[in-house]
Amino acid sequence: MKTLNLFIVWLAIVLATVSCQPTSPLSEKAQQAVSTLQVADGFTVELIASEPLIADPVAMEIDEYGRMYVVEMHGYPLDTEGSGKIKLLTDTDKDGLPDQSTTFAEGLILPTGIMRWKQGVLVTDAPDVLYLADTTGDNVADVREVVLTGFARSNPQHNLNSPVYGLDNWIYLAHEGTVSTKFFHEQFGGEGQKVTFPNHPEVNLPVNADGRNVRFRPDTYALEMMSGESQFGHTFDHWGHQIMTSNANHLFHEVLAARYMQRNPVLAVADATEYLPTYGPGAEVFPITQNPEHQLLTDVGTITSSCGVTWYLGDLFPEKYQQVTFIAEPVHNLVHADVIEPKGATFEANRLFSEEEFLASTDSWFRPVNFYVGPDGALYVVDYYRQIVEHPEWMSEEVNQSGALYNGTNQGRIYRISPKNKNPDKFLNNLAIGDLPSKELVGLLEHPNLWQRRTAQRLLVDRQAIEIANQLEAIISNSTSAVGRLHALWTLDGLDALNEAIIKTALQDAEAGVRENTIKLAELHWNQYPNLKNEILALQNDSDAKVRFQLLCSLGSLDNPEAQLASQQLLEQDITDEWVHYAALSSPQGNQHWLAFAQTHFAANQGDAETSFLLKLGALIGLKGNQNEIAEVIQSVEQENSAGYASLLEGLSQGIKYADIAPSALQAEKKTMLANVRPDCDLNLRQASLNLLASLGQLPPKEAQVAVQRAQQALNSSSASSEWQHDALTFLGIADPDRYQNQFLAMLTPQHASSVQNEALRMLRRTAGTAPCQNLLTRWPSLTPDVRENAVNVFLTGSERTHLLLAAVQENQIDQSTVGWRRTVHLMNHDDDSIRSAARLIFSGQTTDEDNLNQYQSYLTSSGDSENGKNVFQQSCATCHQMKGELGTSFGPDLSTVRNRSKESILYDILLPNRSIADGFELWEVTLTNGTKQTGVITSESSTTLTLADLAGNESTVARNTIAQLEAAAYSAMPEGLANQIDEEDMNDLLTFLKQI
Repeated sequence: MKTLNLFIVWLAIVLATVSCQPTSPLSEKAQQAVSTLQVADGFTVELIASEPLIADPVAMEIDEYGRMYVVEMHGYPLDTEGSGKIKLLTDTDKDGLPDQSTTFAEGLILPTGIMRWKQGVLVTDAPDVLYLADTTGDNVADVREVVLTGFARSNPQHNLNSPVYGLDNWIYLAHEGTVSTKFFHEQFGGEGQKVTFPNHPEVNLPVNADGRNVRFRPDTYALEMMSGESQFGHTFDHWGHQIMTSNANHLFHEVLAARYMQRNPVLAVADATEYLPTYGPGAEVFPITQNPEHQLLTDVGTITSSCGVTWYLGDLFPEKYQQVTFIAEPVHNLVHADVIEPKGATFEANRLFSEEEFLASTDSWFRPVNFYVGPDGALYVVDYYRQIVEHPEWMSEEVNQSGALYNGTNQGRIYRISPKNKNPDKFLNNLAIGDLPSKELVGLLEHPNLWQRRTAQRLLVDRQAIEIANQLEAIISNSTSAVGRLHALWTLDGLDALNEAIIKTALQDAEAGVRENTIKLAELHWNQYPNLKNEILALQNDSDAKVRFQLLCSLGSLDNPEAQLASQQLLEQDITDEWVHYAALSSPQGNQHWLAFAQTHFAANQGDAETSFLLKLGALIGLKGNQNEIAEVIQSVEQENSAGYASLLEGLSQGIKYADIAPSALQAEKKTMLANVRPDCDLNLRQASLNLLASLGQLPPKEAQVAVQRAQQALNSSSASSEWQHDALTFLGIADPDRYQNQFLAMLTPQHASSVQNEALRMLRRTAGTAPCQNLLTRWPSLTPDVRENAVNVFLTGSERTHLLLAAVQENQIDQSTVGWRRTVHLMNHDDDSIRSAARLIFSGQTTDEDNLNQYQSYLTSSGDSENGKNVFQQSCATCHQMKGELGTSFGPDLSTVRNRSKESILYDILLPNRSIADGFELWEVTLTNGTKQTGVITSESSTTLTLADLAGNESTVARNTIAQLEAAAYSAMPEGLANQIDEEDMNDLLTFLKQI
């Protein structure tokens, strides 16, 4: 810490010296940097600002007077002593470029974003959103107020950031949940508090807003949590659809708003966002960097550090760019671009260029982190310009101690990109939009550049310029600009001057995006104008999928027959869209009328989409736990006598697992399910009934005994089908596994289908004691490889059994390879110290050290056998990893991302995985309110659920209200020990395969 403090003092001196230098506004090195940039054909790149005017820039803002604010984050990655600043750039020689820099504000910790607001700016600096303003005219803020607070100061890459003034007059914040830290807990281990306005603590969100994005309105103290989260940056299209980004998942859309999910909190939506690129996450990028600077966990050659997502909505680029988003990829020194196209309720994205990027640099210090579309329509690129941008949490100790963490902290650049045949306006200190009378501002709402429209709307709403309401109404009725009509609508709403007649007019607008937004406005105002509830029904046959989706979402808040009928029509029309299912089921009154609708509409024709909807409906009813509703579902299936409704029962079984239902409840319904445990019942209906019985528990004895007799007859019959024998075993395991364990063991013969044997083994996992495992060891020589794979799992259901397995491996009764790497991971990281120690001794012999690394070094110079390497991958890696989404299990990172790294670098990570835990791949231990535990990687979250993937890649969605405790495990999912699993030549072959795929 003393060393760090001395460094901070030195840094402050250097920065103070730089700020006073009477030198050229652009350093010679920065001017030369333009030659390292390669931009798409037809564009030109110009250096706008650099050191000594600015350093460490991460965000910028241009206000209505043409003043340029730049956020400087000097403290990244470890300094929390208040080195952050806001610089104000001005143009004194009137050439359109900044030549003077003033420190507008300082003493910030790790500032991450800025937005013009009233007479100052809003700045995000965890735990706060600050309002900074200059009231004396000296370009230095003399007002500093906390507007919103409570956000966690976690790893700086994940703190709240990027305030954006939304189309709907809310201010939106990008924000993620806390990230576990092993090494820097003092600086970045904060969990946050309730998010609230300091002077209005009664208005608040949960601690750290549950890791969600947030929107708020400072003037009215409105505060809401969103359903999605974004790491650094977020953006909106013309019509207000929010697009977000996070590391390798570089482009996704919040489809279902939190306000719709929260009205039905038991709706189990694993993730309210849709990943957009058709070419998958961790997508390949095409850097041109010479001598790249890659750290420990860099996924070289693929998107790994996406940030600053920006939808281009300026007026300077060619028309096709109106559908283009830009992503900063600082690790690979480039800017990636996608073309966005509508797809049902959401979108899809495709590369703008197939094997090149919109902007790339040969300079490894080029670190684009953010963008800004200016009043001139040009795209401004914010270049952090550092040697290292990875956080020390995920870097080697060697790099952390090298003294290079802050190399470049006195540098930074802002570039402007524009078409070659266009000359951007000289706006810097040359705008007077803020002085325009309100009636002239109205005209800017029709401007083709979003910066102009958004600025005009913000100013009009801030002024509460009610006198221009008639002008706004005229735009809505007569303007040829669709975006102008849209902004006029929301400006009227911000002035509280939107009337029923205007809403009715806008509902018939020729532009789908205007109609979609008008439905939202109608929803906001239908208590004031009740007739709007009927007016919006006319849009149920709209030609646009997003209009229909928004209508379905809005209708879910209405409890009347007309709304329900329209909702049913919308669902039926768009049944193939999964998001439409969730929108329909989000209605708090929805369970019963959707059940009745399904009975009348899905009985005759039930395809995959209908089956999927019924599964969701059943899960929703089961999770809600209302016994009357559950009984009605079971009775409806019985009355219809339709195997097509098996998915309803299957859904019930999934939801009931997390509901609070007494084991003795629903006895009559259990009898109905028991009647389906017979050979002539439809297979899907029988299996759904079994799963439901397993979830409910405590069977009625008389009916259960009849079903037991049928099941036993099946197991003793050579003519019974394997499907019926499989289900018979399932039922005996539900009824009394200990009592029937001998029958399970009796099915473990080569004469029975492997599916039957594997189900017998699954039921043996339900039994108590070690006797079944002792029996399995006796039978082991006769078990086929497929059956052995499942037999190992029987040993993992208790400490005594697990010790039997370890002893059997040590004594060569069970081959170590049969246990497999996935289960080896589990055993070597077991909660039981005795199991963990024994497993590490048996499977690895010793912890990997430098000697283990050295033993492989001499083999890495040869070319290696890629085909054999593929075999090694499948044997040792595929249980937790995939290659390009294939070959294995998607649990840990896709290993195709490491192909551009050196063999030595990959080897180091393989043999010493516990030196750090990759961001996003922490193991989490979840304890539920019913006492059960689950461990896995959190793959997605929503405001009501989170989804865990276990070491086998199996996913389970857990309702947040069933979680008693959630904490990150202090170990990697991949333990040390591969040095004794893979010999030197095979390791070289594996590395060759990983680099060639």
